[in-house]
Amino acid sequence: MVPTTAGGSLITTAIPVSRPAIGAEEETQVLEALRSGWVGQGPRVARFEQELASLLGVEHAVAVSSGTAALHVALLALGVGPGDAVIVPDFTFPASANAVRHCGAEPILLDVDL
Repeated sequence: MVPTTAGGSLITTAIPVSRPAIGAEEETQVLEALRSGWVGQGPRVARFEQELASLLGVEHAVAVSSGTAALHVALLALGVGPGDAVIVPDFTFPASANAVRHCGAEPILLDVDL
C-alpha cells in the first residue's frame, strides 16, 4: 500500500504485483470446474498430474494447493525429519523455514555475507 493524502485524510492505494490475464476461455474452465462438483481434487487434477508427468518424462507428478505445501512435500520426499537441519536463505518468504519446521527439522537461516 502506498499512503497518500487527500483533504487531510490518509488514503492507501494498492499497487498490484501483476495483473492476471483472464479471458472467456479461463472463465469457461472455472465454471466447468465449479459445476463439476470437484473443486479441490478430481478428474481435472488427475489429468493435469498425468500430463505434467508425461511432459517432464517422469512416472508421477503431484499437484498441491500452495507453494508452502510443495516445499513441505518435497522435504518429506527427501526424507527430512526430526533431527535434521536444513539451510534456508535468510531473505525469504516464511514458508521456506515453516516447511522445514512442519517436517520436525530445524531451519538454519543463512546469508552469503557475515
